[in-house]
Amino acid sequence: MPPGKTLAEVGKSSKVDKKNKHSERISVVLTVRADGVKLPLLFIIKGQPGGLLEKTELPSYDPTHVYAVQANAWMDEPVWNIYLERLFAQHVQDASNLLVDNLECHVSEASYDKTAEAMFSVIEPLPPNSTSTCQPLDVGVMGPFKAMLKTEWFLEDTDSADENMTAEQKRRATISRTIRVWDKISLETIVSSCEKAIPSVIEL
Repeated sequence: MPPGKTLAEVGKSSKVDKKNKHSERISVVLTVRADGVKLPLLFIIKGQPGGLLEKTELPSYDPTHVYAVQANAWMDEPVWNIYLERLFAQHVQDASNLLVDNLECHVSEASYDKTAEAMFSVIEPLPPNSTSTCQPLDVGVMGPFKAMLKTEWFLEDTDSADENMTAEQKRRATISRTIRVWDKISLETIVSSCEKAIPSVIEL
């Protein structure tokens, strides 16, 4: 996770070499339970589904997490199905409520059916534009997570850095860094965030 600004010598361009600009693009899906348990990460890697990257590189990644390849490193229906089948279903022991935003693939009829029939769970979409106050990860986890990622990036040895790394090396470095930071997010941080975002039921 590089800094938010690009520096350049006076009079020279700050543009990034186009061939390297997005070759290592990765999105990551974070999932937590209300009891503070962190689920494995889902990494969505920019590439051709079914291509060489998926066949040869992904199998060598840390097997405790889940990986998918998508043309733009975006969440779509095939990637969402990977999430439900290989991550959510494998790490939820009882019937659960899965809080999601209103992304189309999250709230499709097929998504509701798969979650109910195969996992005995219910998808609960949050109200539009409410994730900053109702989504536990947004309320108290993403801020520390992003800050720690940036710190971790600065602490790494960047002398040999990005410009000399291949796209694969950059992907591996990004994934390893993200896993290290995720491991540092505490149970207390997650529980506190869930308590703030999800109101308690008041018995009358």
